[in-house]
Amino acid sequence: MAMRDEKATASYNFVPLPATVIRSPIDGGAKNDAERQENYKRYVKEHGRLSGYIELSCRTMTPVFIGTGDKEGAFFAPVGKPVLPGSTLRGMVKNIFKIVTCGAMRWDKDNADVVDRALYYRSFTNRSYKEELVDSKKINGQHQSFTKAKAGFLIRDTLENQYYICPAEFRREEDPALVKEFEKVILWDEYKRRGGELPCFTGPMKGGKTAKTHYTLHRNPDWSRRIPVPHEVIARYRDDLTRDEDLDLFKMAKRKEEASRFVGDDGCDFVVPCFYKAKEGEVVHFGFGQYYRIPYPHTIAEHLPDVMKENVAVVDYADAIFGRKELWGSRLAFEDALLEEDKAFEVGEARFSKTLGEPKPTSYQLYLEQQGEKASSDWGTENAAIRGYKLYWHQKPGFPWQKDGEVKENVDRKMRPVKAGNVFKGRIRFKNLSEVELGALLKVFSLSAKDRELCFKIGQGKGIGLGSVRVDAKLVLVDEVHSYEQLFAADGDWNKAEKETSMETYLKAFDDVIAQLSEKDRTRYELSQQALCDLLDWKAVEQKDWAKRTRQMTLGDKKESSDPGEDFDHRNKQFRNRWILPTAHEVYAEGKGR
Repeated sequence: MAMRDEKATASYNFVPLPATVIRSPIDGGAKNDAERQENYKRYVKEHGRLSGYIELSCRTMTPVFIGTGDKEGAFFAPVGKPVLPGSTLRGMVKNIFKIVTCGAMRWDKDNADVVDRALYYRSFTNRSYKEELVDSKKINGQHQSFTKAKAGFLIRDTLENQYYICPAEFRREEDPALVKEFEKVILWDEYKRRGGELPCFTGPMKGGKTAKTHYTLHRNPDWSRRIPVPHEVIARYRDDLTRDEDLDLFKMAKRKEEASRFVGDDGCDFVVPCFYKAKEGEVVHFGFGQYYRIPYPHTIAEHLPDVMKENVAVVDYADAIFGRKELWGSRLAFEDALLEEDKAFEVGEARFSKTLGEPKPTSYQLYLEQQGEKASSDWGTENAAIRGYKLYWHQKPGFPWQKDGEVKENVDRKMRPVKAGNVFKGRIRFKNLSEVELGALLKVFSLSAKDRELCFKIGQGKGIGLGSVRVDAKLVLVDEVHSYEQLFAADGDWNKAEKETSMETYLKAFDDVIAQLSEKDRTRYELSQQALCDLLDWKAVEQKDWAKRTRQMTLGDKKESSDPGEDFDHRNKQFRNRWILPTAHEVYAEGKGR
């Protein structure tokens, strides 16, 4: 399958969300938590007869890193040797489990699959941004832009624990030399010297055709007039992870006694100049400069498909066996995976890694489903759906994860991963599962993948080629009733009543549940499973141009690219022209078709 030439690339892709949420029998149409708890007790008592463990053998196919947070990049090793923590294994397994069982996707803080927050943006080519903040007038035959935002000072009343904005005036001052000297700063000490005008600098205009030559001065604040800023507006502003830290109002503000003196009010402990817009007597958004970043009208969770929103409270299979915090605990216990005792382990040299950047969902052409070949939907587009579960592509063991060139101590970090070829052994213990529940869990390790070698991703650095592991699983059932009847086995050893067992019966029990889906829902499920297998397929790394087709786009120095020979201007256009990310199957199938 040939892909369009103008396409984005990324070290990750997405597994499409299901067309339905499969409910556990525990759900039983319950209308409240009390009914769900009763259903849970009844179901486990009647059907929870299977206990035992799944023996895991995890072979590192690439270097793997699970850090401790220290500056020297030590691998997690509480007993002197590296281990794969049970909590890390649990997260890996649960993520795949939700995909194979058509789980619900939630955004509550205690059990979040999606971090729900408003995303901020600043784009003069975006119609909604221009309508909100940009005005244009013709002066002396030329169009000039003006902000629609008002100037003010953001303050906090300590007694009310409430933020307000006090309106003010502002003016622009042309001074190229001063603008070049001061970047992203408020000259608080100049306020009195300039007769009550406070200079504010927002920094250079990156990517602009002309250099910025002006700055703004806030003046004449009306401290007696206070426009309330709702708590959710403050929280939304502070949750903007992609804002330049140097332009964060909460880091630029005066506080405590200094704020009180500046405002002339002992009840005020925070003050900072800003621009804002208000509607119906409340501030709706604010920022530092005249053309500040504003939030999209819809949060991330609002872009989930209706089936997820409608089924957010149902009990799915993940709730049933991994636990639901407010209702019941887990029936699974993930042990740490230890290195094989008779094997020597290898830990690589501590090196600074390439920048481990946070995901940037503001790149809507990558994270949202698009209609056609152009990025027509952004986070402000109603009913635009997110693309699904995000997983990272595998890369060959020699993929360059180390950073070359200058190291920034406050940004870059050392990592000392274990090398490829190490083997870790661990167990998932389970108790009182039904046949279907056990089959659903085993499905994670028994995905239908003819002629493929499926591997998982674990730990940190997934986007720079680390973390690929192959997991082999064996099922062992424990006959708890028989183990209590007899202390010793026939050979004189302790009677563990353990028996390695075929998985087929239990896998079939879960497959029968999938078979009951409607034709439409089953078709979508098969599409999802195909994308999952494409993303997990270790053999894909042998495809021609694989590193090039799955590299992370960057606007940085082209030395950071895994394909140094690629035209740098072409890579810049991928971002600036908002090229769409192909589906996981398109990326995978392109290499198969060559």
